[in-house]
Amino acid sequence: MNSEASTKLVNDELDRRLGRLEIPEERYRADIDLHDRSLSFSAELVRLALAGIAVVGFLIANAPVDRVSAVFDDNLLKTLISLALAALAATAAFALLHRFYAGGAAFHHLQVVKLLFLDDPALDPNLKKELDERTALFMRSHRFLRLASILLVLGAIFLGVAFVRFLFT
Repeated sequence: MNSEASTKLVNDELDRRLGRLEIPEERYRADIDLHDRSLSFSAELVRLALAGIAVVGFLIANAPVDRVSAVFDDNLLKTLISLALAALAATAAFALLHRFYAGGAAFHHLQVVKLLFLDDPALDPNLKKELDERTALFMRSHRFLRLASILLVLGAIFLGVAFVRFLFT
């Protein structure tokens, strides 16, 4: 048997062991609750970003024709609205990326919990690999969540300034 087939056999056996392993819920419940709150927050960011985009569409669709033409004739107003839309769209995108990477991080976190529960020194290389993957995914998802939050604030600021300019021009 070649080394690739041997490695696959060992990994399959480990996957079976981990799959059959019963972990008491109190060992991971707090982690899952924190993960759920994080996903709820990113869902709220997506909702707010899409609502902001809808506000722009509503204002343009329902504004008097002379006011809409003023928007398209005012370069600063066009720029502010464009920046707001770009920031809000990027907010939604980064919040969705956060959700994607957070799900992968949660999977690897549960693998770490299971490997630690086995307490088998022979599995230390697997544990290190899972820890490294978990940490990388958690950090990436955290960066996306932070970026989405900052972009939402920027989008709201641009939208607010554009609205004020729209009202007073």
